[in-house]
Amino acid sequence: MAGKALRFSRMLGHAAQQLDLTYQDYEMTDSDSDPVGFQPYQLSKDGFRRGIELFVPTRLKSILVEDDKRRLAEDEAEAAAAREARVKASEVTEAENKTAGPTGAAQAKLQDALDKEMLAWRLIDATDKTLLTPGNYPVFQSEQALALFKGQGRGDSDDKARMDKIYQELLQRGTTLREIARPLSLKPLEDLAAKQPHMKEVVKFVIDQITLAQHSDKPVRLRPMLLVGEAGVGKTHFVQSLAQALSTTIHIERMDTDLTNSFLLGTDSKWSNTHHGMLFEQVVLGQHANPVIVLDEIDKSQRNMRYGSPLSSLYSVLEPLSARSVRDISVMFQFDTSQVTWIATANEAMLLDQPLRTRLKEFHIMPPTASECMVLSAEVMRAAIESVGVKGFKTDVSMRRHLAHLPARQIQQLTLDAMAHAVADGRNTLRPDDFQPWLFDDVEDTGKTATPNYLH
Repeated sequence: MAGKALRFSRMLGHAAQQLDLTYQDYEMTDSDSDPVGFQPYQLSKDGFRRGIELFVPTRLKSILVEDDKRRLAEDEAEAAAAREARVKASEVTEAENKTAGPTGAAQAKLQDALDKEMLAWRLIDATDKTLLTPGNYPVFQSEQALALFKGQGRGDSDDKARMDKIYQELLQRGTTLREIARPLSLKPLEDLAAKQPHMKEVVKFVIDQITLAQHSDKPVRLRPMLLVGEAGVGKTHFVQSLAQALSTTIHIERMDTDLTNSFLLGTDSKWSNTHHGMLFEQVVLGQHANPVIVLDEIDKSQRNMRYGSPLSSLYSVLEPLSARSVRDISVMFQFDTSQVTWIATANEAMLLDQPLRTRLKEFHIMPPTASECMVLSAEVMRAAIESVGVKGFKTDVSMRRHLAHLPARQIQQLTLDAMAHAVADGRNTLRPDDFQPWLFDDVEDTGKTATPNYLH
């Protein structure tokens, strides 16, 4: 307290020197009234001064008040700096706690949950060993599922919910194995070659690959294929029929859309709209280890390169060795895509990079001949009628000659439209008047479309 009194005394003396005051200028008298030329000054800035009032010369008071304002501003700035330092220290502590993870009871609870999941996957691994046959294939390791479970603590609530949904689906499946689809015989493929004769070279290649695999102890893996031909020769229709003949699932990816380089293996998990890729969906979450994946019109995929080429991640998955260990970056999940059957279609193979073409078995599909068109149109009509699944509807393809000159996709659309007309009319079979009038020779030209020049 003596130190505070000394400092205050020096402050007054310093202020008096600034005003060039002498002791006599502010000497007080015993009068009860306020001394002339003096004003009261309240000392209330700390415990020592609080409640003390002095009479100081008027000129000295103005200096003391300004000094109080300056010190008040300095104190507020110091307090603000201290508060900011405490906030930063709190943030650092919170970040360290997050990095270190939960402690105490929370850590014990988390470890208990992890132990339960580890036990569940050990049981799944044991079961998978008994189920491992040439008809089943392990597409991931249980450690990847456990890593997915442990990773649920990262990200926001939406990301946690997404990760948990995927994990629960894997856990419910109860296996790391996916079915290897194999035709029971080669007859479906032989029938396909008969129904689509202009594709017989491709079918023969597939049959040879399957026959070779039958003399091996390894699963059938068809070499990636590229079907090159002009629009309308039936490439997409063929691959759908091929997947059916192979008894597997099919996914068609339209490559002429605005795809990015993440469509195969997911988007970076740092993005708020992150999503796993198509391969994870088809293989890990799918039914088969060897689905048919069609990259339709792959030659048009280079049109939009704003977000990188969608083909950049394709090179590795087409190679058998690297395809055994691919990673979806959205869920940080490693899995095996080596059994996938890849089929690309294109109108112009020259638009593709040579390194990509060397990874694909290339077939040049010629337009079908007149007789082949008749066979193909009948097959497309039959497939269109059966795809609707109307009970009791007759699979009548007698009008195939009138549609045979058209592309497969248009034959399918016209057949479906005609079928809808017939059903609406209460019939279970097709008639000529269910189709467009311009398709028939004996119908007068409407002027909208010229009568076709048949080759058959």
